[in-house]
Amino acid sequence: MYGTHVNTLLVYLKPSTVQGLGTNIWKQIGNQGNKWILGEVTIAPSSPSYKVIFQALRGISYRGDIALDDIRMSLGACKQAAMTCDFEQSSICNYVQDQSDTPNFDWTWKSGGTGSASTGPPSDHTTGTRTGHYIYIETSAPRQPNDTARISTPNYTPQSSAPVCVKFWTHMFGVDVNTLNVYLVNSQQPSKRNLIWTRSLNQGNAWRQAAVTANPSGQYKIVFEGIRGKGYHGDIAIDDVSISNGACSGQGDKCDFEKDTCFWKNINQGDDFDWLRSRGKTGSSFTGPSTDHTQGTNSGYYMFIETSAPRVKGDKARLISKVYPPSGPKCFNFYFYMYGADIGSLNVYVLTNASSSAFSSEALKWTMSGENPNNWEQGSFNLTSQYTSNPYEIIFEGIRGKGYRGDIAIDGTALVDGGCTQFPDNSQPSQSSLGTVTCNFDSDYCQWIQSTTDQFNWSRINGSTSSQGTGPSRRPY
Repeated sequence: MYGTHVNTLLVYLKPSTVQGLGTNIWKQIGNQGNKWILGEVTIAPSSPSYKVIFQALRGISYRGDIALDDIRMSLGACKQAAMTCDFEQSSICNYVQDQSDTPNFDWTWKSGGTGSASTGPPSDHTTGTRTGHYIYIETSAPRQPNDTARISTPNYTPQSSAPVCVKFWTHMFGVDVNTLNVYLVNSQQPSKRNLIWTRSLNQGNAWRQAAVTANPSGQYKIVFEGIRGKGYHGDIAIDDVSISNGACSGQGDKCDFEKDTCFWKNINQGDDFDWLRSRGKTGSSFTGPSTDHTQGTNSGYYMFIETSAPRVKGDKARLISKVYPPSGPKCFNFYFYMYGADIGSLNVYVLTNASSSAFSSEALKWTMSGENPNNWEQGSFNLTSQYTSNPYEIIFEGIRGKGYRGDIAIDGTALVDGGCTQFPDNSQPSQSSLGTVTCNFDSDYCQWIQSTTDQFNWSRINGSTSSQGTGPSRRPY
């Protein structure tokens, strides 16, 4: 599934007694990179006669070929690699519910949506369907604020003294979401939990990957702790946990794209096409780099936007980072390549989450437009505590210019402690592009947006409100 126009590959299980395609049991959407990827799904046929159906959906143009190879069916459930869990089996990989947390509050094995609207995932992460499974905390009654549920992996024995990489997918959607903590627990000290990862508040209605390097000393286990918020719109889910030897790629908040895209992901909604990971020259002459920045060779990797047809002027591709935890001031550094007569724009935003409302506040921090020299250039900007005091993400936005000679590339991203200067000097957004929070509401709501995750909306009126003994009778000036 490689190409800017890749759409969707689906797998269905169809009993002979059922009309149509049957039940969707696996799904993958969008460009997955220039490589073969193993797909597996356990099926439980309801009748002795059945079919497995593969369905591919075409994207908007020809760069969307989807291929299959080496299809095999065997008896028994799919075997998972050691120290991985997709929660597709009811045994949940022998994970253990903690008996010392809030009584009768455990993680729940689930498929489809949770029991409450406006919270929890609509499907699992592994298969992307309502038949796939995950585990979550159900925060409806009788749960109370700060109730806690913990679940742990089996005990693992490290192969060496080297670190391990713990990866998992989280879904934290709802106005009452509180906190998900992850601990490393050494078997020699089972009562001591070492916090290695934490997130709080509403992270939006999407599965998000997390990765953290842990340093066990002897036999260990990983503990997931969900804490209930103030109300029932606070379900927290996890899926696809894996533990592998060695530090996580992109740790230290840096990524050179040599092994993969680290913690960067294409946004599936709200843009027109995707960023691609590539090496060597791009597909068009007189635009794009011929080498990466990290290695300076045609075998090194970078990310770029391919602006050939069917792309049209103004099409946008957005690449989003992982969620960064609250911190002190930071500096964001990267390298960019904007060579070509038809170059559009490269924008970098910070997306903040200051409350339980979903991520909705974007601030443009860096922007460049038009053709630049035929070489890699450095970019940087400062992130003050105004942006880093709450969870936040960073977004690269590539905008297609007037023609195909407009490929834009990035490489070597790094988020580091402390401040820095804006570079280049002309990358500072203008005041008009930054927008303003000032509004007198005379003609409209300006740039203020109603939250979609609360219970009702603010109203714009003139004169007094409709209820007596409350509200203003006139404006203050």
